[in-house]
Amino acid sequence: MTTNRYRSIACHLLAVLLGIGLAAWSRRGNRTTGDVVVHELVRDAGTKGPDLRVRREGDRTAKVEAHAEAWKLLLLASVPGEEKTGLELNLLREWSEEDLEAALGAALDEGRLAGDNRLLGAFEERMRSDPEQFWPWVRDGHFESRSRELEDKWIGEVATHQTEVLLRHLPDFGMKARVRAIIACVSSVDSQSPDFERMLDRVTALPDTRENEQVWQQAGLSLPLMTSKPERAISLKAVVDEFLSLSGRPGRQQLLMWNLQRMAGSESKEEHEAQLARLPTAVREVIERWGVSRQMSP
Repeated sequence: MTTNRYRSIACHLLAVLLGIGLAAWSRRGNRTTGDVVVHELVRDAGTKGPDLRVRREGDRTAKVEAHAEAWKLLLLASVPGEEKTGLELNLLREWSEEDLEAALGAALDEGRLAGDNRLLGAFEERMRSDPEQFWPWVRDGHFESRSRELEDKWIGEVATHQTEVLLRHLPDFGMKARVRAIIACVSSVDSQSPDFERMLDRVTALPDTRENEQVWQQAGLSLPLMTSKPERAISLKAVVDEFLSLSGRPGRQQLLMWNLQRMAGSESKEEHEAQLARLPTAVREVIERWGVSRQMSP
């Protein structure tokens, strides 16, 4: 199949997308400008454009090449910001049906240049319905320096819509990503819900290793105060009582105590030391063991 055929298909795809995306724009009195944009895209594709069609029986390679070519042309198109973003999202959705990896790579490249990841919105529905399709790329850092954006987007979508999938993959993440995944899982559940306790148990069911101690520490310091008895949270003794009740569950204990340290950091040094002084020695030792009595600025 010739390069001209690929360009013809690309031109048709853009004509369809631009026809939809610029319809409202044209109704606002910009018809001439809109026609110029389409004309320039058709000219750049080296075709006449209007009579071209994508044949349903055409081979997959032709469609993949056409979407890649259309993407290059669209990036150069003189279209206002919001309209252009809408066209990009539509093209990426179509492209992903033929070549998800290439469409993801294109979105990540452009997002990095633009300083945001809005274009990853084109893949939200697929991430929610079939998160495992993306998992190998997330796990392996497939897109190299661009992988963090995909990882964050995937964690956010899956935590909200397919939490069990994210929980299942917690052990497979690197340490920093595991922290973000735990925060996303816990944040997806209302702290007043009966499911909150179960979620805390799930995210702390990882093996009690030095690496996971660091994971629970970072997660505990990053999450909002999440003791299961928030109305008692201002009492250090109450939280320590909860800590002791979690005997045999080191992950829960560590998450709780590091989370408490976050609360302690919001107090003045004098307030914190006054609370410590009122506690029995054995209880103070438990707190100090977990670093909750660290030096803080007034």
